[in-house]
Amino acid sequence: MTPFYRALIGIVPAWRTLARRDLPLWTFIKRRRLSPARNEALLAEFRCALCESQTECKARISRGRITPGSGCPNAALLRR
Repeated sequence: MTPFYRALIGIVPAWRTLARRDLPLWTFIKRRRLSPARNEALLAEFRCALCESQTECKARISRGRITPGSGCPNAALLRR
């Protein structure tokens, strides 16, 4: 793991307390019954929180979809 990602993982727990907890990522993970590694999940959460496709993903969730939209930066993780 690169130093950049190690630093990111170091700040994510503190950052999570400030961030919204209703990220689409967690719904997709639950629906697909995935269990990513802790580091992988934290990085995915960070990408989701900064993503501009959250509205599209939330719309997909409301329609019962189990995969994110095409612009999702976590698509590879969520389509396993």
